Amino acid sequence: MATILSHALVPLAIGLGLGRKTIPSRLLWLGVYASMLPDLDVLGSVDVLFPVAPGRVLGQGEAG
Repeated sequence: MATILSHALVPLAIGLGLGRKTIPSRLLWLGVYASMLPDLDVLGSVDVLFPVAPGRVLGQGEAG
């Protein structure tokens, strides 16, 4: 399964392969960050960082 860090390897490999003259460093780092954005949803499922009690709006379970 791909992780947030492995997605960043794709733009880095492309930048390394094509060189700095073809891909400016700002564009390379923008590609790295953009490739990581879809994986940031994992932060919502980490109970340690964002504890949500069952039955709450964002928690699991029935509200009651």
